[in-house]
Amino acid sequence: MKLEFALRNLFKNKVDAFINMGGLAIGIAVFFLISLYSNHELSYDKFNSNYKDIYQVNIGKAFYTAAPLANLMKESIPELRSVTRIYPGSGQAPFMEVDENGGSSKKVKVKNVAFADHTFFDMFSFKVIYGNLTTALNDPYSIVLTRNTSQLLFGTDNSVGKSIYYNGDRSNMPQMHMTVTAVIENIPDNSSVTFNAVASFATLISIKPTGRDMDSDWANWLYSTFALLDNNNSEIVEEKISKLWKELESIHFAEDEHQEIGVVSLSDIPFHNNNKRQLIFLIQLVGIFILILALVNFVNLTIARSSLRAREIAVRKVNGSSRFELIKQFLFESVLISILVAPVSLLIVSLSGPYFNNITHTQISFDFIHQPLLLVYFAIGILVIGLIAGIYPAFYLSSFKIISLLKGEVTKGKKKTSLQFGLFVFQFVISISLIISTVIISKQIDFVKNKSLGLNTANIIDFNQSKQIGKEYDVFKQRLLNNPNIISVTRSNNGLAKDLPMTVTCEYNGTKKTFTVTTVDPDFIPTMDIEMLDGRNFSWEIQGDKQGAIIINETLAKELGLKSVANAEFVLSEEKVKIIGVTKDFFYNSFRQTMKPSALWYADWNSHIHVKMNNQNTVESLKHIENIWNELSPQTPFEYEFLDKIYGQLYKSEENLQKIFTIFSVIAIIIACLGLFGLALNSTQQRVKEISIRKINGAKISEILILLNKNIIKWIVIAFVIACPIAWYAMHEWLDNFAYKTELSLWIFAIAGILALGVALLTVSFLSWKAASRNPAEGLRYE
Repeated sequence: MKLEFALRNLFKNKVDAFINMGGLAIGIAVFFLISLYSNHELSYDKFNSNYKDIYQVNIGKAFYTAAPLANLMKESIPELRSVTRIYPGSGQAPFMEVDENGGSSKKVKVKNVAFADHTFFDMFSFKVIYGNLTTALNDPYSIVLTRNTSQLLFGTDNSVGKSIYYNGDRSNMPQMHMTVTAVIENIPDNSSVTFNAVASFATLISIKPTGRDMDSDWANWLYSTFALLDNNNSEIVEEKISKLWKELESIHFAEDEHQEIGVVSLSDIPFHNNNKRQLIFLIQLVGIFILILALVNFVNLTIARSSLRAREIAVRKVNGSSRFELIKQFLFESVLISILVAPVSLLIVSLSGPYFNNITHTQISFDFIHQPLLLVYFAIGILVIGLIAGIYPAFYLSSFKIISLLKGEVTKGKKKTSLQFGLFVFQFVISISLIISTVIISKQIDFVKNKSLGLNTANIIDFNQSKQIGKEYDVFKQRLLNNPNIISVTRSNNGLAKDLPMTVTCEYNGTKKTFTVTTVDPDFIPTMDIEMLDGRNFSWEIQGDKQGAIIINETLAKELGLKSVANAEFVLSEEKVKIIGVTKDFFYNSFRQTMKPSALWYADWNSHIHVKMNNQNTVESLKHIENIWNELSPQTPFEYEFLDKIYGQLYKSEENLQKIFTIFSVIAIIIACLGLFGLALNSTQQRVKEISIRKINGAKISEILILLNKNIIKWIVIAFVIACPIAWYAMHEWLDNFAYKTELSLWIFAIAGILALGVALLTVSFLSWKAASRNPAEGLRYE
């Protein structure tokens, strides 16, 4: 009987049912999609069975350590079950497959190749496909591949026992004949530790790429150190490692180079020193708001059409139905609608999932058939949403008195009108806040993209040199410059759009100052169009410039109190270095960071090549570069990136946030307008007699339109007034993550208000005009 009543009511009020079900389907789909994303992002590293007990050592704000630290920790801290080190190797290393006859068959460049201790797979729970992970990294020249890398190199998942030549792109990394000892499943995208292949740390100990014994090399700070704790005694371990670190600093470092040491939980690493967790919560909050918008629609429309169900409720009460029975009926109808829209919501999620993955750069699975537990959670959620959506209307509708129902008094009263428009205001507060946030996020992204970096990125490509190119760099450079479309070629020790690799401390006029530095050659400054404020650039002809001269940025010059570079010098590593120039500040990294004191140093140990081309015949120029590369370095594939694209990647997360907010702002407006349309439809139906009488008494169509729309305008103005401070506060907090940010201009808020008002009036304009232009005789006849 309940089902019959519910279905009859749905078919009787098709438009209201469509609005309710459509809005609810979209709201549930958005909430479910965002919840899957939030759960994925907050589940980083939790696939590791020991994730609660794994910590990474951090020094200052960086996670890099020296290799000897791990052994000292194991010897000094008994609360550690295990310690493992990871070395990034050459970052991008070519591999060569060795065929059965012993000859090389092909060359493939595999990015993100690491070296790790033999305890690595005891600590991290990566799924093995072939081989034994317990012993896979015991011996020198052993390497473990992921499934994709094995397929790339050998065309098969099982490559255990096969051989490859490892060719590093650094001169200190010789060619090595390595054996595949295991193949593991591809690294999950919610893992902090990522690689495509990992070789044994014993290999580094054997070849000594830095020329020193790895366990006593305090000069190389490119290692990541992870510790597995007993019973999660992080406070005890941190206290003991701090004590150990103070002893080490007194031996290996200068007094002014002190930095705090600590440990960070594995699952907290992705959120350390950034606002990623806040962004996830912000996106989840948007999902909750959109679901609330859909629920508000349901409540509002149910109350709005209460007069249409007054006779039904009265009859059922006269026939003996209790209030409890009516509440059960209305809740059943609400849950039924929720169940009916569930498949539609899942379909929306499945269809939009791949696009959402593309925006957020995630690999969330939307194959719900093979995730029964997820479907169970979804089903429970559907029932809960149905109950939440129907509980207030059920109590509201069942509370009517029989006499009031028969007299039609349920359609009257300020209480009902205030509730309806209060809910309406709430919807548009959310919608306007999302519009304002979207515009501000877009404005900030445009600001950082268009703000001057202090250097030129146009038509410049960036790539790592190979060992062969490093040995014949002068020949390579000259042959490139023979092409008239290539303007200049330069090298540095660090790729742009990254933090500078070295931190040094100098002494100037008795004051010690710490700053970051990278090495370059004399062509770097003119290639990048960096402005010189004082002094001169490095010179190829002046031999004393190499390692004896330095160029500082204006921030460092101000902090040193340097007025002129004439006869200026400071002590660096116990050697006197001349300050020959001051550059205008330029950004090596993103605008999230304030400008830091930094310097350029002329030295030879540079491995990054930057080639500046004119904007003509770019394809031919790139082909020319590749041809020369292949002649001089046939064993290494040529790969490059445009510099402006590299800098653009710095704001990828903000661009993703902009896309998400834009999409969900549109969805929020659609849901709010669906509700507004339903309210307007019910309102005009109830005011047919009033409108007809007004027209008979001479009211114009324009006056009727104002009468029908004035409340909407009033309530949107109220929503705008409430939304502005909320959006201002939220976006002010978000912008605080940037050292350089756009202004929160008044026009942004004005545009959002005008847009919301325009969309709302457009939504109801057809209904208002239709009601205002209707023949009054028809309206009275209908009544």
